[in-house]
Amino acid sequence: MIHIEPPEGSSFPLIIDRICIYFQLWGTVCEYRLRIRLVRVAAADGEEDLEIQLGPDGSPREFPMPTNRPAEIDGINYKNDFAFPIFKVPFAESGVYEFQLWADGIDQPIACERILARE
Repeated sequence: MIHIEPPEGSSFPLIIDRICIYFQLWGTVCEYRLRIRLVRVAAADGEEDLEIQLGPDGSPREFPMPTNRPAEIDGINYKNDFAFPIFKVPFAESGVYEFQLWADGIDQPIACERILARE
């Protein structure tokens, strides 16, 4: 699992100025509007992990792709590469967080990656 730590002499809450998410997509030829959702993952005893929304009023904390650059997929036989910079990424406390890649019209994340924020 990827991890981050506050710089020496600092602690949480921590804001990372910029993170770049890289991913490859393939599949149905189309243009997609993508966004990254960041959630805190809390382990529940013997149950599925719980997602804690980090946005205002319990809403998701999302980072949309620029609207003038939809993701274009060329088909199942080709991989398309994308780099998605996000800015001012908040980590309120230590623990496990998850970056989720969402596409409009799809009702679940199409990819997820966890990151450990530790002291």
